[in-house]
Amino acid sequence: MGRQHGHVVGCDHSVSRRTTAVPPFFVRTLPDPQYEELRAFDAALHVGQRVMIRWTQGHRFYAMPARITKVNPKSVLAAIDDGVYDREHGQATLRYQAGQVIKAPRLSAFKAWTINNCAMPLELERG
Repeated sequence: MGRQHGHVVGCDHSVSRRTTAVPPFFVRTLPDPQYEELRAFDAALHVGQRVMIRWTQGHRFYAMPARITKVNPKSVLAAIDDGVYDREHGQATLRYQAGQVIKAPRLSAFKAWTINNCAMPLELERG
């Protein structure tokens, strides 16, 4: 078969296949019961659920309680509860307004999911 624009001619890319990628290092180091809890939480994500959304932007890490607005196969969108402020040089700067929607990867997005870029159960953050 010849190649055309980086794809094998005649190859059907519409067929869905199971992902065999290796999970991120953090997930691989979890004991089996903790990994199963995290996987069950991710599988049960639904619109309206309250979570702790964790994300990074501009070399900064943020974590804020939020309500899920949309669940995609590889990501989740959540509206944060309160505004997020940064303190730089003694001044408080509003970075994210209350209700702003943040996108975070789900556990199934192996390359994008990290402990600082995900949706976590609210109980884990408060516990």
